[in-house]
Amino acid sequence: MIVVREATEEDATVLARFMTAINELLGADNLPSPLDKSPENVNTSAERMRQRLQASAGVETAFLAEDDAIPAGFVALRLVPYLGQEVPYAEITQLYVDPKYSGRGVGTALMSAAEHRSRERGCTSLHVLVWAHNEGGRKFYAAMGYEEFYVGVEKFLKERTD
Repeated sequence: MIVVREATEEDATVLARFMTAINELLGADNLPSPLDKSPENVNTSAERMRQRLQASAGVETAFLAEDDAIPAGFVALRLVPYLGQEVPYAEITQLYVDPKYSGRGVGTALMSAAEHRSRERGCTSLHVLVWAHNEGGRKFYAAMGYEEFYVGVEKFLKERTD
C-alpha cells in the first residue's frame, strides 16, 4: 500500500539519493544535458539535503511516498506568494519515482498529495516544469489532466567550477 507523507529532515538521506538519481538522469540517452554547463552539483549529500530542507521550509515542501514503509519516490511542491494573485503560486519543482515502483501509482499518489496541499492553501492552479524531451513525463502529466501551455527558457548565471 502506498502512503504519502510530508518529508522531514530525518528523510534527508533518502531524498538526497533520489535527488542524485534525478540529476544523473538529466543527460541520459544522449539528450541535451544542462549538466554540461549547470553550476549545480549532480551528487547530493544527506547533509546538503538537510540544509536545503531547512532553507526551503515554509516555501517548498517535499512529500515522500512509501510502499510498505520502503521509500518509493518524492515530489517537491513550492507555494509562493506572488504579485499576480492574492493566492500563492503552486509549482512542482521535482518529481521522482524509483524505477522499481514505476507503474504502481506512486507518481499519481504524489501528485494527488501536491494537488491537495495546493487546494488547501487556496491555489487555483498547479504548474509543472518538464523537459521537452521527457515524453514519459509529459504523457504522465497529460493523463492527470495537465495541459501544455507555455515554453520555458533558462539562463545559467554561474558557470560550473569543478
